[in-house]
Amino acid sequence: MALTPLEDFVRTSVSGIGLLLLGTLAAVVLANSPLADGYEAFWNANLTIGTAGFGITESLRHWVNDALMALFFFIVGLEIKREVLVGEMRYPRQAALAISAAVGGVAVPALIFALINRDGAGLHGWGIPMATDTAFALGILALLGSRVRPMLLVFLTAFAIVDDLLAVGVIAIFYTETISWGALAIAGVLVALTVPARSWINPSEFLLRSRQLIDDFEAACFVAPSILTNEPQQQATQSLARLAEDVETPMTYFQHRLNPWVAYGILPIFAFANAGIPLVSGLGAALANPVAWGVVAGLVIGKPLGIILFAWLAVRLGIASLPRAITWPHVLGVGWLGGIGFTISLFVTELAFEAGQLADVARVGILFGSVIAGVFGYLVLRQSLPPPRDEAEG
Repeated sequence: MALTPLEDFVRTSVSGIGLLLLGTLAAVVLANSPLADGYEAFWNANLTIGTAGFGITESLRHWVNDALMALFFFIVGLEIKREVLVGEMRYPRQAALAISAAVGGVAVPALIFALINRDGAGLHGWGIPMATDTAFALGILALLGSRVRPMLLVFLTAFAIVDDLLAVGVIAIFYTETISWGALAIAGVLVALTVPARSWINPSEFLLRSRQLIDDFEAACFVAPSILTNEPQQQATQSLARLAEDVETPMTYFQHRLNPWVAYGILPIFAFANAGIPLVSGLGAALANPVAWGVVAGLVIGKPLGIILFAWLAVRLGIASLPRAITWPHVLGVGWLGGIGFTISLFVTELAFEAGQLADVARVGILFGSVIAGVFGYLVLRQSLPPPRDEAEG
Protein backbone atom coordinates (compact mmCIF):
# COMPACT_ATOMS: atom_id res chain seq x y z
CA MET A 1 0.00 0.00 0.00
CA ALA A 2 1.34 3.42 -0.98
CA LEU A 3 2.29 5.76 1.84
CA THR A 4 0.86 9.25 2.10
CA PRO A 5 3.43 12.09 2.16
CA LEU A 6 2.84 12.51 5.92
CA GLU A 7 3.33 8.77 6.56
CA ASP A 8 6.48 8.79 4.43
CA PHE A 9 7.81 11.83 6.33
CA VAL A 10 7.07 10.24 9.72
CA ARG A 11 8.51 6.84 8.75
CA THR A 12 11.73 8.33 7.42
CA SER A 13 12.13 10.62 10.44
CA VAL A 14 11.60 7.74 12.89
CA SER A 15 13.91 5.43 10.93
CA GLY A 16 16.76 7.92 11.17
CA ILE A 17 16.66 8.14 14.97
CA GLY A 18 19.15 5.29 15.42
CA LEU A 19 21.79 7.10 13.37
CA LEU A 20 20.98 10.39 15.13
CA LEU A 21 21.49 8.73 18.51
CA LEU A 22 24.68 7.08 17.28
CA GLY A 23 26.09 10.43 16.15
CA THR A 24 25.16 12.01 19.48
CA LEU A 25 26.67 9.23 21.60
CA ALA A 26 29.83 9.15 19.48
CA ALA A 27 30.29 12.89 19.95
CA VAL A 28 29.76 12.71 23.73
CA VAL A 29 32.12 9.74 24.10
CA LEU A 30 34.88 11.35 22.03
CA ALA A 31 34.52 14.69 23.83
CA ASN A 32 35.07 12.91 27.16
CA SER A 33 37.94 10.69 26.08
CA PRO A 34 41.67 11.16 25.42
CA LEU A 35 40.64 11.86 21.82
CA ALA A 36 38.79 15.05 22.79
CA ASP A 37 41.47 17.38 21.39
CA GLY A 38 41.55 15.46 18.13
CA TYR A 39 37.75 15.58 17.90
CA GLU A 40 37.74 19.37 18.25
CA ALA A 41 40.72 19.79 15.92
CA PHE A 42 38.94 17.76 13.24
CA TRP A 43 35.78 19.85 13.27
CA ASN A 44 37.73 23.12 13.51
CA ALA A 45 39.91 22.24 10.50
CA ASN A 46 39.37 24.55 7.54
CA LEU A 47 37.92 23.38 4.24
CA THR A 48 38.08 25.51 1.10
CA ILE A 49 35.52 25.05 -1.64
CA GLY A 50 36.46 26.82 -4.85
CA THR A 51 39.77 28.09 -6.17
CA ALA A 52 42.49 30.16 -4.57
CA GLY A 53 41.15 33.32 -6.19
CA PHE A 54 37.46 32.61 -5.72
CA GLY A 55 36.34 30.31 -2.94
CA ILE A 56 34.97 30.01 0.57
CA THR A 57 37.08 28.81 3.48
CA GLU A 58 35.30 27.72 6.65
CA SER A 59 35.72 25.10 9.35
CA LEU A 60 34.16 21.68 8.84
CA ARG A 61 31.69 22.39 11.64
CA HIS A 62 30.70 25.63 9.93
CA TRP A 63 30.10 23.81 6.63
CA VAL A 64 27.86 21.32 8.43
CA ASN A 65 25.91 23.97 10.34
CA ASP A 66 25.52 26.53 7.55
CA ALA A 67 25.60 24.46 4.36
CA LEU A 68 24.27 20.97 5.05
CA MET A 69 21.64 22.17 7.51
CA ALA A 70 20.16 24.37 4.77
CA LEU A 71 18.77 21.15 3.28
CA PHE A 72 17.22 20.28 6.66
CA PHE A 73 15.42 23.62 6.78
CA PHE A 74 14.38 23.14 3.14
CA ILE A 75 12.72 19.84 4.09
CA VAL A 76 11.03 21.57 7.05
CA GLY A 77 9.72 24.23 4.68
CA LEU A 78 8.39 21.61 2.27
CA GLU A 79 6.55 19.79 5.06
CA ILE A 80 5.07 23.09 6.30
CA LYS A 81 3.85 23.84 2.77
CA ARG A 82 2.39 20.35 2.38
CA GLU A 83 0.53 20.59 5.69
CA VAL A 84 -0.96 23.98 4.73
CA LEU A 85 -1.96 22.97 1.20
CA VAL A 86 -3.20 19.39 1.55
CA GLY A 87 -2.56 18.32 5.17
CA GLU A 88 -4.41 18.80 8.42
CA MET A 89 -3.45 22.47 8.54
CA ARG A 90 -5.91 23.22 5.73
CA TYR A 91 -8.78 22.73 8.19
CA PRO A 92 -9.15 26.02 10.13
CA ARG A 93 -10.12 24.60 13.53
CA GLN A 94 -7.43 21.90 13.52
CA ALA A 95 -4.90 24.42 12.25
CA ALA A 96 -5.90 26.81 15.04
CA LEU A 97 -5.26 24.12 17.66
CA ALA A 98 -1.80 23.30 16.29
CA ILE A 99 -0.87 26.96 15.81
CA SER A 100 -2.01 27.89 19.32
CA ALA A 101 -0.09 24.99 20.85
CA ALA A 102 3.03 25.90 18.87
CA VAL A 103 2.86 29.58 19.84
CA GLY A 104 2.58 28.63 23.51
CA GLY A 105 5.37 26.09 23.10
CA VAL A 106 7.63 28.82 21.74
CA ALA A 107 6.66 31.79 23.90
CA VAL A 108 6.57 30.23 27.38
CA PRO A 109 9.99 28.46 27.23
CA ALA A 110 11.60 31.63 25.86
CA LEU A 111 9.99 33.67 28.65
CA ILE A 112 11.13 31.24 31.36
CA PHE A 113 14.69 31.26 30.00
CA ALA A 114 14.69 35.06 29.82
CA LEU A 115 13.44 35.39 33.41
CA ILE A 116 16.14 33.06 34.74
CA ASN A 117 18.88 34.83 32.74
CA ARG A 118 17.52 38.37 32.81
CA ASP A 119 20.62 39.82 34.49
CA GLY A 120 23.27 37.58 32.92
CA ALA A 121 25.36 37.34 29.79
CA GLY A 122 23.33 34.34 28.64
CA LEU A 123 20.13 36.28 27.91
CA HIS A 124 20.90 36.16 24.18
CA GLY A 125 20.22 32.42 24.27
CA TRP A 126 16.49 32.86 24.93
CA GLY A 127 15.69 31.10 21.65
CA ILE A 128 17.43 27.84 22.59
CA PRO A 129 14.50 26.06 24.33
CA MET A 130 11.90 27.04 21.73
CA ALA A 131 12.09 24.32 19.08
CA THR A 132 10.91 20.71 19.00
CA ASP A 133 13.00 17.91 17.53
CA THR A 134 10.30 16.30 15.40
CA ALA A 135 12.27 13.12 14.72
CA PHE A 136 12.93 12.31 18.39
CA ALA A 137 9.37 13.23 19.41
CA LEU A 138 7.86 11.00 16.72
CA GLY A 139 10.29 8.22 17.65
CA ILE A 140 9.18 8.16 21.28
CA LEU A 141 5.54 8.26 20.20
CA ALA A 142 6.24 5.28 17.92
CA LEU A 143 7.42 3.28 20.97
CA LEU A 144 3.79 3.20 22.12
CA GLY A 145 2.79 1.31 18.97
CA SER A 146 -0.88 0.70 18.21
CA ARG A 147 -1.99 2.58 21.33
CA VAL A 148 -1.34 5.87 19.51
CA ARG A 149 -4.40 7.11 17.63
CA PRO A 150 -3.78 8.66 14.20
CA MET A 151 -5.14 12.06 15.27
CA LEU A 152 -2.57 12.27 18.09
CA LEU A 153 0.21 11.61 15.59
CA VAL A 154 -1.23 14.26 13.28
CA PHE A 155 -1.48 16.77 16.15
CA LEU A 156 2.13 16.20 17.22
CA THR A 157 3.39 16.49 13.65
CA ALA A 158 1.30 19.60 12.93
CA PHE A 159 2.29 21.59 16.00
CA ALA A 160 5.94 20.49 15.68
CA ILE A 161 5.98 21.77 12.10
CA VAL A 162 4.48 25.13 13.12
CA ASP A 163 6.94 25.15 16.03
CA ASP A 164 9.80 24.70 13.55
CA LEU A 165 8.40 27.48 11.36
CA LEU A 166 8.36 29.89 14.31
CA ALA A 167 11.86 28.81 15.30
CA VAL A 168 13.15 29.41 11.77
CA GLY A 169 11.55 32.85 11.86
CA VAL A 170 13.24 33.65 15.17
CA ILE A 171 16.59 32.49 13.76
CA ALA A 172 16.14 34.64 10.66
CA ILE A 173 15.11 37.77 12.57
CA PHE A 174 17.04 37.64 15.84
CA TYR A 175 20.05 35.40 15.19
CA THR A 176 21.14 36.57 11.75
CA GLU A 177 24.01 39.06 11.79
CA THR A 178 23.62 40.23 8.19
CA ILE A 179 20.99 39.69 5.52
CA SER A 180 22.22 38.98 2.00
CA TRP A 181 19.76 41.01 -0.05
CA GLY A 182 21.41 39.91 -3.29
CA ALA A 183 20.87 36.24 -2.49
CA LEU A 184 17.27 36.96 -1.44
CA ALA A 185 16.68 38.79 -4.72
CA ILE A 186 18.01 35.85 -6.73
CA ALA A 187 15.84 33.46 -4.71
CA GLY A 188 12.81 35.69 -5.30
CA VAL A 189 13.40 35.69 -9.05
CA LEU A 190 13.72 31.90 -9.09
CA VAL A 191 10.49 31.55 -7.12
CA ALA A 192 8.73 33.97 -9.49
CA LEU A 193 9.76 31.82 -12.44
CA THR A 194 7.83 28.90 -10.95
CA VAL A 195 4.54 30.83 -10.69
CA PRO A 196 3.37 30.19 -14.28
CA ALA A 197 4.48 26.54 -14.11
CA ARG A 198 1.80 24.00 -14.93
CA SER A 199 1.56 20.23 -14.85
CA TRP A 200 2.77 18.48 -17.98
CA ILE A 201 -0.21 16.16 -18.00
CA ASN A 202 -3.89 16.59 -17.08
CA PRO A 203 -5.99 14.01 -15.18
CA SER A 204 -7.86 12.77 -18.25
CA GLU A 205 -4.65 12.20 -20.19
CA PHE A 206 -3.09 10.48 -17.18
CA LEU A 207 -6.02 8.06 -16.86
CA LEU A 208 -6.02 7.34 -20.60
CA ARG A 209 -2.30 6.62 -20.79
CA SER A 210 -2.41 4.57 -17.56
CA ARG A 211 -5.18 2.35 -18.96
CA GLN A 212 -3.23 1.90 -22.19
CA LEU A 213 -0.12 0.80 -20.28
CA ILE A 214 -2.16 -1.56 -18.08
CA ASP A 215 -3.74 -3.04 -21.21
CA ASP A 216 -0.25 -3.52 -22.68
CA PHE A 217 0.81 -5.23 -19.44
CA GLU A 218 -2.17 -7.61 -19.53
CA ALA A 219 -1.65 -8.36 -23.22
CA ALA A 220 1.93 -9.47 -22.51
CA CYS A 221 0.98 -12.02 -19.84
CA PHE A 222 1.62 -14.95 -22.18
CA VAL A 223 5.03 -13.78 -23.40
CA ALA A 224 6.87 -15.20 -20.36
CA PRO A 225 5.75 -16.93 -17.13
CA SER A 226 7.45 -14.40 -14.82
CA ILE A 227 7.27 -10.63 -14.81
CA LEU A 228 11.02 -10.58 -14.16
CA THR A 229 11.69 -12.16 -17.56
CA ASN A 230 8.78 -10.57 -19.42
CA GLU A 231 10.31 -7.68 -21.37
CA PRO A 232 7.00 -6.12 -22.58
CA GLN A 233 5.67 -6.12 -19.02
CA GLN A 234 8.91 -4.57 -17.75
CA GLN A 235 8.60 -1.81 -20.35
CA ALA A 236 4.98 -1.20 -19.38
CA THR A 237 5.78 -0.90 -15.66
CA GLN A 238 8.72 1.42 -16.34
CA SER A 239 6.55 3.63 -18.54
CA LEU A 240 3.87 3.66 -15.84
CA ALA A 241 6.47 4.72 -13.24
CA ARG A 242 7.65 7.59 -15.48
CA LEU A 243 4.04 8.59 -16.06
CA ALA A 244 3.44 8.74 -12.30
CA GLU A 245 6.50 10.97 -11.91
CA ASP A 246 5.06 13.36 -14.51
CA VAL A 247 2.06 14.10 -12.26
CA GLU A 248 4.09 14.26 -9.03
CA THR A 249 4.29 17.77 -7.58
CA PRO A 250 7.75 19.33 -7.22
CA MET A 251 7.09 19.56 -3.47
CA THR A 252 6.49 15.82 -3.17
CA TYR A 253 9.33 15.05 -5.58
CA PHE A 254 11.97 16.90 -3.54
CA GLN A 255 10.58 15.85 -0.17
CA HIS A 256 10.52 12.16 -1.08
CA ARG A 257 14.06 12.21 -2.47
CA LEU A 258 15.81 14.58 -0.05
CA ASN A 259 14.23 13.51 3.25
CA PRO A 260 16.24 10.24 3.47
CA TRP A 261 19.49 12.18 2.90
CA VAL A 262 18.56 14.56 5.71
CA ALA A 263 17.33 11.89 8.15
CA TYR A 264 20.08 9.33 7.51
CA GLY A 265 22.99 11.63 6.71
CA ILE A 266 22.80 15.32 7.51
CA LEU A 267 21.18 15.17 10.96
CA PRO A 268 23.50 12.42 12.31
CA ILE A 269 26.52 14.36 10.98
CA PHE A 270 25.17 17.54 12.59
CA ALA A 271 24.75 15.73 15.92
CA PHE A 272 28.26 14.30 15.68
CA ALA A 273 29.67 17.77 14.98
CA ASN A 274 27.80 19.65 17.71
CA ALA A 275 26.90 17.26 20.56
CA GLY A 276 30.44 16.87 21.88
CA ILE A 277 29.81 17.96 25.46
CA PRO A 278 32.66 17.69 28.01
CA LEU A 279 30.53 16.23 30.80
CA VAL A 280 33.33 15.95 33.37
CA SER A 281 33.95 19.69 33.47
CA GLY A 282 30.75 20.79 31.74
CA LEU A 283 28.32 19.26 34.22
CA GLY A 284 29.80 21.08 37.19
CA ALA A 285 29.83 24.37 35.29
CA ALA A 286 26.26 23.80 34.12
CA LEU A 287 24.95 23.30 37.65
CA ALA A 288 26.30 26.72 38.58
CA ASN A 289 25.21 28.51 35.40
CA PRO A 290 21.71 29.96 34.87
CA VAL A 291 21.95 29.28 31.11
CA ALA A 292 21.74 25.52 31.66
CA TRP A 293 18.94 25.91 34.20
CA GLY A 294 17.08 28.21 31.81
CA VAL A 295 17.32 25.64 29.02
CA VAL A 296 16.22 22.75 31.25
CA ALA A 297 13.34 24.74 32.76
CA GLY A 298 12.27 25.96 29.33
CA LEU A 299 12.20 22.46 27.85
CA VAL A 300 10.83 20.51 30.82
CA ILE A 301 8.41 23.09 32.28
CA GLY A 302 7.88 25.78 29.66
CA LYS A 303 7.16 23.52 26.68
CA PRO A 304 4.34 21.40 28.14
CA LEU A 305 2.93 24.36 30.06
CA GLY A 306 2.85 26.61 27.01
CA ILE A 307 1.43 23.93 24.71
CA ILE A 308 -1.41 22.79 26.95
CA LEU A 309 -2.23 26.31 28.20
CA PHE A 310 -2.48 27.91 24.76
CA ALA A 311 -4.32 24.89 23.31
CA TRP A 312 -6.82 25.04 26.19
CA LEU A 313 -7.34 28.77 25.65
CA ALA A 314 -7.94 28.22 21.93
CA VAL A 315 -10.58 25.56 22.66
CA ARG A 316 -12.10 27.64 25.45
CA LEU A 317 -12.40 30.69 23.18
CA GLY A 318 -14.04 28.61 20.48
CA ILE A 319 -11.41 29.17 17.79
CA ALA A 320 -10.26 25.54 17.88
CA SER A 321 -11.63 22.14 18.83
CA LEU A 322 -10.00 19.15 20.46
CA PRO A 323 -10.29 16.06 18.22
CA ARG A 324 -12.57 13.39 19.66
CA ALA A 325 -9.79 10.82 20.07
CA ILE A 326 -7.50 13.24 21.98
CA THR A 327 -7.81 14.09 25.69
CA TRP A 328 -6.02 16.75 27.71
CA PRO A 329 -3.63 14.21 29.31
CA HIS A 330 -2.65 13.29 25.75
CA VAL A 331 -1.94 16.94 25.00
CA LEU A 332 0.18 17.17 28.15
CA GLY A 333 2.17 14.08 27.15
CA VAL A 334 2.71 15.39 23.63
CA GLY A 335 3.65 18.74 25.16
CA TRP A 336 6.46 17.06 27.06
CA LEU A 337 7.59 15.33 23.86
CA GLY A 338 7.72 18.84 22.41
CA GLY A 339 10.35 19.57 25.05
CA ILE A 340 12.82 17.39 23.16
CA GLY A 341 14.60 20.33 21.60
CA PHE A 342 17.72 18.71 20.28
CA THR A 343 18.57 19.60 16.67
CA ILE A 344 17.38 23.19 16.32
CA SER A 345 18.29 23.96 19.95
CA LEU A 346 21.90 22.98 19.21
CA PHE A 347 21.73 25.06 16.04
CA VAL A 348 20.51 28.14 17.94
CA THR A 349 23.23 27.58 20.56
CA GLU A 350 25.86 27.89 17.83
CA LEU A 351 24.28 31.16 16.70
CA ALA A 352 23.68 32.63 20.16
CA PHE A 353 27.05 31.95 21.77
CA GLU A 354 30.59 31.78 20.53
CA ALA A 355 32.42 28.55 21.29
CA GLY A 356 33.13 28.61 25.01
CA GLN A 357 31.61 28.03 28.41
CA LEU A 358 28.14 29.43 27.65
CA ALA A 359 27.82 27.20 24.58
CA ASP A 360 29.00 24.16 26.55
CA VAL A 361 26.59 24.66 29.46
CA ALA A 362 23.74 25.31 27.01
CA ARG A 363 24.47 21.97 25.32
CA VAL A 364 24.45 20.24 28.71
CA GLY A 365 21.07 21.82 29.40
CA ILE A 366 19.75 20.71 26.00
CA LEU A 367 20.92 17.14 26.54
CA PHE A 368 19.52 16.73 30.05
CA GLY A 369 16.37 18.78 29.42
CA SER A 370 15.53 16.80 26.28
CA VAL A 371 16.04 13.46 28.05
CA ILE A 372 13.88 14.48 31.03
CA ALA A 373 11.12 15.86 28.81
CA GLY A 374 11.15 12.74 26.64
CA VAL A 375 10.88 10.42 29.65
CA PHE A 376 8.03 12.45 31.17
CA GLY A 377 6.17 12.54 27.86
CA TYR A 378 6.51 8.79 27.36
CA LEU A 379 5.32 8.00 30.90
CA VAL A 380 2.30 10.33 30.69
CA LEU A 381 1.23 8.95 27.32
CA ARG A 382 1.81 5.36 28.42
CA GLN A 383 -0.46 5.96 31.38
CA SER A 384 -3.17 7.92 29.55
CA LEU A 385 -3.42 6.12 26.21
CA PRO A 386 -5.77 3.12 25.92
CA PRO A 387 -4.19 -0.35 26.11
CA PRO A 388 -3.17 -2.13 22.89
CA ARG A 389 -6.09 -3.64 20.99
CA ASP A 390 -5.01 -7.23 21.68
CA GLU A 391 -4.82 -6.57 25.45
CA ALA A 392 -8.18 -4.81 25.41
CA GLU A 393 -9.78 -7.75 23.61
CA GLY A 394 -8.16 -10.21 26.04
